[in-house]
Amino acid sequence: ADPSNSGAQFTGSYNGGGYTISNLYIARSSEANVGLFGHIGIGAKISNLHLENADVTGQRGTGSLVGRVTGDESTVIELCSATGSVEGTGATGGLVGSNNSFQTNPGNADGFRPQIRRSYANVTVQNRTESGQSNDKIGGLAGCNQKGVISNSYARGSVTVVDGSERVGGLAGCILLRGRIINSYSTGQVSVSS
Repeated sequence: ADPSNSGAQFTGSYNGGGYTISNLYIARSSEANVGLFGHIGIGAKISNLHLENADVTGQRGTGSLVGRVTGDESTVIELCSATGSVEGTGATGGLVGSNNSFQTNPGNADGFRPQIRRSYANVTVQNRTESGQSNDKIGGLAGCNQKGVISNSYARGSVTVVDGSERVGGLAGCILLRGRIINSYSTGQVSVSS
C-alpha cells in the first residue's frame, strides 16, 4: 500500500468564519500528509479560513492548509488563503499539497473531482530531495491537481525546485488524469536551483 494514503482522513466541515491563523509552524520533515489539515476525504468542507505567515515543512503531500485531499465533488476548499512558506519532497503546494480524487480513474464524471475554489496562496514553495522520495508535483497553489478542479483561484508566491524535479508550475504542478483549472492564474516566479 502507498504510505502517503494511510491514516485517518478529516471528513467534517470547518468554517473559519473569516478569521486568520497567524504564524502556524509545522516541522515534520519525515512525515507525509502535512498541513493544518493533514489528510481530508469525501465530504470534507473547509471554508473562510486564512493562514498568515505559515511555515510548514513535510515530506510527500505537504501544503499550508491541507497536505492531501482524497475526495470527490463533495470535498470543497473554498474562500481560503495562505501566506508564508512551504517545503516538501513531492506533491507539495502553497495551499494544498495534493488535490486528488478517491477514484483511480474518474473518467468524465465530474462527481469524482474534489474542488478548490475562490482561494489563493502567496506562499514561497520549495522542494527538497530525499532518498526514497519522488521529486515531483510542486506548485504555487497545489502541487498535484490530478483528478481535481481548481477554479477562480490564484497563486502569487515563487516556486523553487532542485535540479531533476518534474511536473512543476506556478499554479499547479500536475493536472494529469483529467484535472481541471478554470478562471485561475499565477504570477510567481518558477525556477530551478541548479
